[in-house]
Amino acid sequence: MLVVLFCAADLLLYLCRIDVGGKLLTNLLKETISYRKFNLMDETHLMNSIKERLCYVSLDFVRDLQVTASSNNTIRREYVFPNGTTRLIGYVRGEDDLKDAKVVTGVIGGGGDGTARKLKINAMGQVIQGAGGAIGLTSKSGATANNKMSDESSSGGGDDSIDESQVLVMNNERIAIPEVLFHPSDIGMKQSGIAETIVASIAACPVALQPLMYSNIILVGGNTLLPNFTKRIQSEVRSAAPSDYPVSVRASSAPLTTTWSGASNWASVDAESLMAHSITRSDYNELGAELCARKFL
Repeated sequence: MLVVLFCAADLLLYLCRIDVGGKLLTNLLKETISYRKFNLMDETHLMNSIKERLCYVSLDFVRDLQVTASSNNTIRREYVFPNGTTRLIGYVRGEDDLKDAKVVTGVIGGGGDGTARKLKINAMGQVIQGAGGAIGLTSKSGATANNKMSDESSSGGGDDSIDESQVLVMNNERIAIPEVLFHPSDIGMKQSGIAETIVASIAACPVALQPLMYSNIILVGGNTLLPNFTKRIQSEVRSAAPSDYPVSVRASSAPLTTTWSGASNWASVDAESLMAHSITRSDYNELGAELCARKFL
């Protein structure tokens, strides 16, 4: 959704929408991986985590696509799935440092009391320490995670003993999935990409406002966190905008909560204005989405 604001007022005449977002990318990645190797159609949370961990926006898609098919492939990565016993979270093979640890809370112990304690988990998802010293997670077979980690270590290292059927290879998917944000036609959607839509929205504004709009483009939302996303928008908008207009694209410092914070501030400062731009539950139940389209679009 592209919203044009001027003097804290939204200019609805120039509002544009494209039907491509983070959820579509996650679902597309699920379908791509499920078609190629694993059936992960029911693993939305896992695939979203993989997308956030490994996908990034390419600054030169054609060149990077050629790299993925070459013998000197620097884009290919291997993601090791969690197994629920020795690995509680997945990790990227060869990139995550075993020394980095984070604290999470889980139910541990073999006594059946279900006591919640703090676990220390390294970057490969292995439990390395709990309250009071080293601990292990009990599996259905009765073996503990520590015992299994010891077995892996004695067999020549945990990474070498990983079942290769639990390893997902991510190659051109790393760049092809986010590329849909800029070229929805790649998956058959007859819509413009984000950069093109930004330019079209600003071009529809009064000429006097266009330089101001080009110099104040703010990105919000989860996709903003994809590496190189802001740089790609800056590059494409700059190439499409008039040469005498300054172009400034920047990401919000808190892209996930910016829109909520704005609405919260609006409600706390001017509740009457908020109500004037809102729809009551009874009205929505009576008229549904048609009322939203008439009032907001």
